[in-house]
Amino acid sequence: MRYDLYRKIGIKSKFIKIFHRFLQFFTKTKPIKWDNWIDKTYILHLSDRTDRFKLLNKELSKIKTTTGKLSKKVIWFPGFRNKKDWNKKDFSPKYTFNYHHYVDPLPSPKGINSDLEIECSIPESMCALGHLGMWRKFLDSNAEVACFLEDDIEFTYRYDKTITDIFEKELPPDWDMVYLSSEPARYGFDFVEHSKNLFKVHKGLWWLSGYVLTRRAAKILLDNLPITGPVDAWINHQLPKLNVFSAKNNVIYQSGKTPSDNFYSFREKGLDTVDET
Repeated sequence: MRYDLYRKIGIKSKFIKIFHRFLQFFTKTKPIKWDNWIDKTYILHLSDRTDRFKLLNKELSKIKTTTGKLSKKVIWFPGFRNKKDWNKKDFSPKYTFNYHHYVDPLPSPKGINSDLEIECSIPESMCALGHLGMWRKFLDSNAEVACFLEDDIEFTYRYDKTITDIFEKELPPDWDMVYLSSEPARYGFDFVEHSKNLFKVHKGLWWLSGYVLTRRAAKILLDNLPITGPVDAWINHQLPKLNVFSAKNNVIYQSGKTPSDNFYSFREKGLDTVDET
């Protein structure tokens, strides 16, 4: 179920999540061949968020693979909360309105300078550094494919069939990245139809709640540092270098069961207000 489409007809995502949970309660899922497709699974997690750890560990314990529960296969990667002394070669917190506008070119508020400088919040900055740390951890291993999750996720109804079809039938041999969870930009989602469950994506996706990278893709991302601004915006600027796909119906979504630590710099400045006059 595409949350952006439901939003257009006035149904809030929280009701979609409730609907998914209702369907899951009555649906028997099959073990998935996770190890056949994914070598490492990393979860970006703040150690003091024990509420999220308990909920997600319980969720992953329900995900059956052909070699055991998914909860036994994940690597909990410690995120940062207040660190400010990052390496400038790795991350730059300042970005422009136009940089964000590239991802989602919504009609901008009148009088906005396209070069207006915005600075990431500390949570946004720490999120970017956390994803960067996971990519480096992945490349330090001998793994060829890795899945990256944030710690506030759930798997959707019929995830087992969808993810099996994606990895066994639909991805081309030269794929680089798959979004298992995403929020299409309102005006900037640039894609073509690829298969039953996949879009081929050029740009215009938000979220990094759940995605899969090949070793080649992680190396390309690290070769194009620094991350500039929010990491999910920066990724969009790298997509032309990669062969990227997105699940049409999210396999993973942000659960919203626990409070968020994030603070969205672009939104807090009121710059995501659509002016279509």
